Amino acid sequence: VAPGTYLETINLLGKAITVRSTDPNDAGVVLNTIISGGDTGTVVTCNTGEGADTILSGFVITGGFASLGGGMINVGGSSPTVTNCSFSGNSATNSGGGMFNTNASSPTVTNCSFSGNAADFGGGMFNSGSSPTVTNTGFCDNTPDAIFGTYTDGGGNSLLYCPPPIPVPPSCPADISGDTNVNVTDLLALLAAWGACP
Repeated sequence: VAPGTYLETINLLGKAITVRSTDPNDAGVVLNTIISGGDTGTVVTCNTGEGADTILSGFVITGGFASLGGGMINVGGSSPTVTNCSFSGNSATNSGGGMFNTNASSPTVTNCSFSGNAADFGGGMFNSGSSPTVTNTGFCDNTPDAIFGTYTDGGGNSLLYCPPPIPVPPSCPADISGDTNVNVTDLLALLAAWGACP
């Protein structure tokens, strides 16, 4: 998918398909490849038993508004792979502002960020009867809570700092400045960015 803003909601329909931006490893490309629900429903739906070979990669998911799962909903045993995505500005009147997972739906979520999403339960992510594997993912500025329910911690997650969609370098998320070293430069970059997520 070429960079741009796509005003639509999508359903992956149980297909073993990869839907991705032109370069999911380039944060600039990801931040400019946007799927917006325009506050008309859930942005991304997986409700037909999608498995790990259904892949969503390299998008900003925003503008979702629903009762359950504003940004993305995974139900009915759907467990897709979600990588290098930013879930922001989504809301649910009940649960799962950024993502809603239930009924044995346990997606694999890697190198993502959840910021500025809202719901009564699970502003960032809501899990019930599901345990998604979450790795190298940041949760910040979601209301009233970041994650509701259980999840499998794959490591590298943060409830205080939202990294860009692609940590630089990917193998070292603490290298905020991107100079391949973890040192005082990273601390200064963190202090300069201190505050609420934009």
